[in-house]
Amino acid sequence: MGLRPFTEASQAFFFGRDEEIRDMFLRVREHTLTVLYGQSGLGKSSLLGAGLVPKLKVEGYSPVVIKLDFTEAADSVVEQVHNGLPSDTRRNSKEGATLWEIFHQKKEDTDQESSPVIIFDQFEEIFTLGQSSEARKGSVESLLGELGDLVENRPPAAIAARFQDGGDFPRQFNYGDARVRVVFALREDYLSHLERWRHEIPSLMRNRMPLHLLNGPKALEAAVRPGEIGGEKLVSDSVGAQIVRFVAKKDQGTPLESIDAVPPLLSLVCSELNEARIVSASGTIITSDMVAKQGADILQDFYERAFVRFPDSIREYIEDRMVTQKGHRNPVAREDAEAELKDEGVSAPREVLDSLIDSRLLSAEVRGGTQRLELTHDVLTPLAKKSRSNRKRVKEASRIRRQRNRLAVYVGVCLLYTSDAADEE
Repeated sequence: MGLRPFTEASQAFFFGRDEEIRDMFLRVREHTLTVLYGQSGLGKSSLLGAGLVPKLKVEGYSPVVIKLDFTEAADSVVEQVHNGLPSDTRRNSKEGATLWEIFHQKKEDTDQESSPVIIFDQFEEIFTLGQSSEARKGSVESLLGELGDLVENRPPAAIAARFQDGGDFPRQFNYGDARVRVVFALREDYLSHLERWRHEIPSLMRNRMPLHLLNGPKALEAAVRPGEIGGEKLVSDSVGAQIVRFVAKKDQGTPLESIDAVPPLLSLVCSELNEARIVSASGTIITSDMVAKQGADILQDFYERAFVRFPDSIREYIEDRMVTQKGHRNPVAREDAEAELKDEGVSAPREVLDSLIDSRLLSAEVRGGTQRLELTHDVLTPLAKKSRSNRKRVKEASRIRRQRNRLAVYVGVCLLYTSDAADEE
C-alpha cells in the first residue's frame, strides 16, 4: 500500500497487527469509550479500517468511521456526526436531538438493532484545524459536550430541566447504558489536549490503548505474507528479513527477535521494491539485490520524484496549502485546488492532481459530499515543511541580494555625482 492506509477493502493484505486488533475489539466491547493513541505514522488508520472495522462487523456491530471536515463549506462537526450515524439509529429522532437523546430514545424492536460504534479517526484535528476560527471552536465545544453526555450517560442540562415538569416527557427515554460505543484515535502528542476534558468526560482516563511500532517478527509477517496471497511467494523469508533490517537500520546479522521498533516506512519500501520487481527482467520475485540497491533516502526520493514532471508552482502550492505552519496535514477541497492552480497559470490542474494521486503523494477522500485532497501520510509533512522553509529562505536571501545590489548602484551614483560636483567646483 505504500503510504496509503489499509482499509476494509484491502484487509486481506493487512498483517502484523493481530494482537492489537484483538485487544482493540475487547476494549470496545467492554467499554463505552476507547482512546487509541500513538505517534504519527504508526498505522492507526490502518488498524481501524482494515482491522477493527471488519472484526466489529463480524461480531454484529455497526461501525462508522468519521473524519471530521473543518473546511468553510462543511456542516458543523455536530451535524457531520449526526449525519454519519446508521440510518436505523437516527430513525424517529427529533430534529435537533442530541446524541444522548438519539441513543436513549425509546424505540420499538430494539432487539433487532445492532450496536453502533462511532470511530473518530484523526481526532487530533479538533485541536488543530478545529481551532482556526471562533465558529469552529464553538462547534467543537458543542460536539465534545454531546459526546461527554453520551459517554457518561448524563442527560443534557436542557433535557434534565424538563424532567422537573412532570408529564410523559421523562418516559420517552431509557436510562440504562446506551447500545453505543465510541472510539477516539489521535496522535500521542495531543493526549494533553484531550485531557483538558477529563472533568467533563472522566472516561477519557479509563480505557486507553497505545499503538507501538512493529517488532521484528511482526514486521517480517507484514513484509512477506501479502506476497503469498496469490499462491506464489514474491518475497522469501530471508529477503523479507533483509527488508526489515534495512528499514530498522540494523546490521544484516541482527536477530529479528531483538528488533523492537521498525519504522512505518516499511510499507513504502515494500511498495517501491514491488515496483522494481514488476519492471525487472524476471518480474517474479523481490531479490536481495533489489533490496541492496534501494537507497537510504527512499522517502526523500519518493517525495522528489512526485514533482519531477511539474513546474515549481505545483510543489509550492502543495507545500503552502496542504501543510499548516506547524506541520500538520491540511485537506483542501479539490474544486478549490483546481481553481487556485488554474489562477496560478497551470493549464491542466485536474490532470496534475490526478497524477499526484496516482503517484500516491496525495490521497483523495470524499467528506461531506466534497472530495478533499491531502498528503497521503504524516511522514511526508516534515519533508514538505522543510522544503517550504528552504524555499522561503532562498527567496529571502535573493531579495536581500537584490536590495544590496540596488543600494550599491545607488551609492555608486551618489559617489559619482559627488565627484562630478567637486570637479566643477
